[in-house]
Amino acid sequence: MQLLQAKSLVQLKEVEENAKALPKELDNNVSIPAKVRAGDIVHDDNSAPKKPGCENDFVLVKVQTWVDGIEDEEFVGVGARFGTTIVSKEKNANQTRLTLSDPRDCCSSPKKKFVRDVIMVDRGNCKFTAKANFAEAAGASAVLIINNQKELYKMVCDADETDLDIHIPAVMLPQDAGATLEKMLSNGSSVSVQLYSPRRPVVDIAEVFLWLMAVGTILCASYWSAWSARETAIEQDKLLKDASDEIPNSKSLGGGSNVVDINMISAVLFVVVASCFLILLYKLMSFWFIELLVVLFCIGGVEGLQTCLVALLSRWFKRVGESFIKVPIFGAVSYLTLAVSPFCIAFAVVWAVKRNVSFAWIGQDILGIALIITVLQIVRIPNLKVGTVLLSCAFMYDIFWVFVSKKLFHESVMIVVARGDRSGEDGIPMLLKIPRLFDPWGGYSIIGFGDILLPGLLVAFSLRYDWLANKSLRAGYFLWAMLAYGLGLLITYIALNLMDGHGQPALLYIVPFTLGTFLALGKKRGDLKILWTRGEPERFCFINRSQFDPITRKKCGFLEKKGGPSGFSASSTAEEVTQGINGSGLTAIISGASSDIGTETTGILASRGGVHVIMAVCNMDSGRQVKEAIIKEIPDAKIDVMELDSSSMSSVRKFASEYNLSALPLNILMIMAPPFMESEDKIELQFATNHLGNFLLTNLLLDNMKKKLLVRVRKKEGLSLLHQRVTGILAYGQSKLANTLHAKELARRLKLDWTVVMSYCTVLKYSTGSSNIMLCCVASKGEGSEW
Repeated sequence: MQLLQAKSLVQLKEVEENAKALPKELDNNVSIPAKVRAGDIVHDDNSAPKKPGCENDFVLVKVQTWVDGIEDEEFVGVGARFGTTIVSKEKNANQTRLTLSDPRDCCSSPKKKFVRDVIMVDRGNCKFTAKANFAEAAGASAVLIINNQKELYKMVCDADETDLDIHIPAVMLPQDAGATLEKMLSNGSSVSVQLYSPRRPVVDIAEVFLWLMAVGTILCASYWSAWSARETAIEQDKLLKDASDEIPNSKSLGGGSNVVDINMISAVLFVVVASCFLILLYKLMSFWFIELLVVLFCIGGVEGLQTCLVALLSRWFKRVGESFIKVPIFGAVSYLTLAVSPFCIAFAVVWAVKRNVSFAWIGQDILGIALIITVLQIVRIPNLKVGTVLLSCAFMYDIFWVFVSKKLFHESVMIVVARGDRSGEDGIPMLLKIPRLFDPWGGYSIIGFGDILLPGLLVAFSLRYDWLANKSLRAGYFLWAMLAYGLGLLITYIALNLMDGHGQPALLYIVPFTLGTFLALGKKRGDLKILWTRGEPERFCFINRSQFDPITRKKCGFLEKKGGPSGFSASSTAEEVTQGINGSGLTAIISGASSDIGTETTGILASRGGVHVIMAVCNMDSGRQVKEAIIKEIPDAKIDVMELDSSSMSSVRKFASEYNLSALPLNILMIMAPPFMESEDKIELQFATNHLGNFLLTNLLLDNMKKKLLVRVRKKEGLSLLHQRVTGILAYGQSKLANTLHAKELARRLKLDWTVVMSYCTVLKYSTGSSNIMLCCVASKGEGSEW
């Protein structure tokens, strides 16, 4: 999880690559590093009071030089609070001769007059405003004040200065720039300068590309994860079809073994561990520490790039990707991986060696994107509760280290670490960056890995849920989560521009948009409880085999629409299954026939050619009412009502005894499942009914059934052996799986006594599509009616 701990922020207002420090107070003036970023100078500063004649915004100033008419070096200075403003466009700036002041400090009137020259003076011995007044009085058009240190200072006015009336601009340059200019003048060369302060564009195309890069990375990672899960499910489906009666083990099923679910503890610990790592970066920030981070980044980048390339190329070179060779230490490695690895390693090494060249950002972004996508394949959140805790912690972490840390460390720890201040390097490598193409100050727009990874976990979770719930793009959560992330990142850029260059924590805006959208939609659609706890939709396990879900990593049956040996499936209705049968002379017992699916089945069978239906019910009054209602619709229906409580062993024995004495045949036995409750024997009702009662009833009626053509039992093929939290539907499904074993064993024993030519299983479904029951018929050879 180191990548999540190496969290940085979107820092938009950069100019030069090797900044030393943020502004700090010194004497009565505010210092700025000699090599500065545009973001280090804001348009206003509350620590520098304004007054009439001293109310300019602080701006960076470009000082372009010409030596003997040939364009030479360019320096960067800072404009003063006083004096006239500096033009913003280069074409409007005049090229003016540069002259040394005499005296050098310009604390008294110069010995000669200047004809609109720019004079260069040394700092010291008097106020900045005094130097500007003497220079203006001598006819200078501007004054360049050379600092006595390698830093710049914001030049302000003293508190006792009033009614200032200075009409020339004043610019401070660092000590080394002054030394270079003095050397040019001392050689007897003609030196001229041009002063201008270009404005940054409101939107640079780099920000657009960075936005697309971040959104595209999450989009790609989410779909790749879901697509891989679907491919794995298809392969496992083939495996289970080939060995439907065997218990699939985790090794044979594979898939999902490399997935790491974040739990509540790790989500909370994130903010602690991430903070410790950030402090470590802040305190140990140096050239050698950045080199160590580069090595770690290259290792992760190689792994990520290799994973992405192998997954992509395996679509075209499948056989090579599936052929393995044993490599010492690494174990079994595919030939495709061996072929790709040297390229990935070489790519990372070349980037590390050449990372200071102008185009090195391309290599860094490629390695970074590959690493982020790979991490999003491995790490995931299991439900919305964990996602909420994780993103809430990240939200507070971002705000604290960008804003609150200024109070404790006198500078924003997050910004210092993100830019690599005091390291002599171009910041930490754990970020994506694009050069600001149309910004006159140059620099990069950057976004940290954490601003993509953390929201990306939630977005990927939304897509997994949508696929499990079979939701369309519009009716699901992924589309809206993706749009919310994009909008949150866009708001971050807007805030950066509105805040005059102050670095902004991206998660301050992204988390409320993404998480808030998810929670609001979940509550509105009624899915919030499932999203919060389970993280996956409720699924009914009605299938003739067990299947391992690679997305949820749980065994569960899926409702299949593919027809089985009978030609029917879970989508078949009771009318379809019984269409065209001749039920004359057949007798069927239906337990639980007074409600829900039992009532539906009774009506369907009674309408099919005169099947004599015995309604086995707990409540005789309810049973008689159902009988009357069915006979009213089907006057010729043959229906009788008998009392049976399948959860009571004494009631089962009594019912079986009475039925056997009635001399009625038995062709079909259908047993329904009850809801979760306790029986009169204080036994869990599903266990008492679906197992004990059903098994006993079948055993007591078996001799009667053996005399007839059709044996009607409850059947589902497959096994479910996971130990997990029991819910109503889960308990129901597991009890039906136990019925499967009973039905299969019964069919096996019957096969020993008679020649059985057909044993098939299908599903009866309400015409409304709301319920399903399993139907299994065993037909003996050559006699009787056929279904």
